[in-house]
Amino acid sequence: MATQPILDLSTERERFQVRIDGVLYDLRARQDLTLREYRTLEVIGPQIVELEIKGDQMTDEDAKAYAALLDRGVHLALDAPDDVIAKLDDVQRRTVFRAFLELLAPALQKAGTPLINAAPVRPAGTKSSPASSGSTAATRRRGKRTSRSA
Repeated sequence: MATQPILDLSTERERFQVRIDGVLYDLRARQDLTLREYRTLEVIGPQIVELEIKGDQMTDEDAKAYAALLDRGVHLALDAPDDVIAKLDDVQRRTVFRAFLELLAPALQKAGTPLINAAPVRPAGTKSSPASSGSTAATRRRGKRTSRSA
């Protein structure tokens, strides 16, 4: 008889934060995602990777689509008000979303989701790794302020 459990689940949530203009905002954890949001990550993650692989071959239309996907991803990943997210440039949005994906990666690997295969792809000649993106049609609470630096 096997003595190992087939699943090892936890309801505890470790919180990670991003500081934007002196205010800390929570990155959402896997447990915070609805099934729709989780599925969105699986669907649009490869779209982001495909666009990032194009690198300098990206068209203006591709660049607009890429920026829109990053925006969707950051809105999914970061518990911050829309006006705060709107202040971030595309590189900052990519950085926030990449951090979210890297924190989410162990849970995705355990679940065997295909998103984890798409997220770490790196275009030739780049130093940082691309990310994927997600969004939700559902409304959720935003702007939980946890700290302010002086």
